[in-house]
Amino acid sequence: MSMMLRVRMPLSTWRVAVVSSSPLQFPQGRRRPFILAGTVLASVALIVLAFTQTLYWFSLMFLLLSVANNMILAPCAALLPDLVPADQRGG
Repeated sequence: MSMMLRVRMPLSTWRVAVVSSSPLQFPQGRRRPFILAGTVLASVALIVLAFTQTLYWFSLMFLLLSVANNMILAPCAALLPDLVPADQRGG
């Protein structure tokens, strides 16, 4: 059960982060708030992970770290084409 959750949760986060960041408009841009939120979550997860003493908290923080990592990577991958001019993109 936990292994299935460990695999499915980050994969679904990738889709949610990309799909939800595309139509939204923030003053900082469409992708950057998701990158910032993922960075904060990953930092919290790593700090708690360093001091955890039970397997339950370790598993929970590792899952949160995986979700936060995908919250960072998915918008970063979508941000690059937004920043590169169309004539400089590979095709």
